[in-house]
Formats: sequence, C-alpha cells, structure tokens
Amino acid sequence: MTHKKGEISLLFVGMAFIVAVVLAILREDTLSRSIALGLAIISLLGGIFLYVRIVFPVKKLRKNITKFNPARSVEDNKEVYLNIYELYLKLSEKQKRNFYVGVTQVRDTVEEQLRAEKRMQQSLDKTEHGDIAQQKEAYENAYTHYQKLPEATKQQYYAQIVHLREKLENGK
Repeated sequence: MTHKKGEISLLFVGMAFIVAVVLAILREDTLSRSIALGLAIISLLGGIFLYVRIVFPVKKLRKNITKFNPARSVEDNKEVYLNIYELYLKLSEKQKRNFYVGVTQVRDTVEEQLRAEKRMQQSLDKTEHGDIAQQKEAYENAYTHYQKLPEATKQQYYAQIVHLREKLENGK
C-alpha cells in the first residue's frame, strides 16, 4: 500500500470512528447503541493497525537513518544497520525508493568499517611473524586501517597498536 493510500485509509477509518461514536450517542435503543460502539471499537483498532503498519515504520526508519553515528563502535553500527534494514524491508516498494540512498549509505559505511577492522586484525596477526622489516610493514598497514576505524573501536585497539609500535622501535 502506498503512503498516499495509507493516509486516505487512515482518514476513512478516522471518519468511520467519529460517525460510529456519534451514532452511539444519538441512538436511543440499546441494540443500535451497542452496534455503533462495536463499529467504533473496530474502526479504532483498524486505525491503530494502519498507523503501525504504514506511518510508524516510515517515521522510525527516517529517525534511525538521521541518527546514525559512524563514530560509534563497529559492532554498534552493525546492529543499528540491521535495525534500519529490518524497517526498510517493511516498507512498500514506492516507499523503499525514497529511503534506498540513505540505507545504502549506512550499509556502505558499516561495510567499510568492518573491512578496515578485519584488515587491521590480519595485519596485526602478521606482525607476529617474519623479520623486523616485514613486521614494520605489517604494522604500517595495520595503522593505516586503524585510522579508518571509528573512535569507539580505535579505543579497543589502541593499547595493542602502541605496544606493537614500541616493540618495533625497541627492536631497531
């Protein structure tokens, strides 16, 4: 269902709710009043269902995309992206077109952070083997990838990078 049709549906359900409440108030006999109240409850529940299915995911997705912070740790960003993507999948095809660029940018940022962390980890593993020149080259490679990491993740690897640098400087 498109966003426009969803708004029209919500408007229709809202009007049905108001009409049912007015009928319940104006009717004299109990049976008519009960039917009108039943219709009011059904239309209220329908309105809530439409809001949750149509309007809420769009608002929540927009909020999550704008609040995405690449400076958080890689794991936090990965979790945020998975939440964004889950909301994205709930949208209609027309709505997905509106959010495609934002979701793709978030995904690209997270993928780059994950690649940088993995490459840094591989380079750090290489520093355990080989002669001083190979270890220094692996350290420089690891440091290059370290600089691409978000601040929160850098803090996790800071001690390891400093220790390795001191080890290589003392090994000269």
